[in-house]
Amino acid sequence: MPFRDFPGAGDSTRLRPLIVSDNAPFFKGLQEGRILLQKCAACHRQRSPPVPCCPWCFNGAHEWVQASGEGSVHSWTRYHKAFLSEFAPLLPYAVVAAALVEGPIVYGRLVIDTALLTIGMPLSAVVERWQDGFCSLAFTPKGAEQ
Repeated sequence: MPFRDFPGAGDSTRLRPLIVSDNAPFFKGLQEGRILLQKCAACHRQRSPPVPCCPWCFNGAHEWVQASGEGSVHSWTRYHKAFLSEFAPLLPYAVVAAALVEGPIVYGRLVIDTALLTIGMPLSAVVERWQDGFCSLAFTPKGAEQ
């Protein structure tokens, strides 16, 4: 997956999630330019966000597998007000719920915004690297990658 610099203000210190053993491989994967999903050892469903046991069959065994980074718009919201100063330079911006081709729905900022967002619009994942090195998942309309 391609990397982009996060164009917002400041660093991620007050915004980043608590990284614990259950989600550390996901964030390490982003640092490497990969989306990693948990895959249940029993029912083989892939899931996100990372959790200690499968939400379908309750099995605790899983492996981490790489996702393609391809998906489509499941839903979105557009922000016209910055609730946090780090996002003020981005206004207006959209956050999408992206249905990955592997099944799970993940969330990320749309880095190339368009007023023509539609349900089902194809997306490609990118990794946004903040000034302090933290990486977050983001998306761009398929074919608009830079």
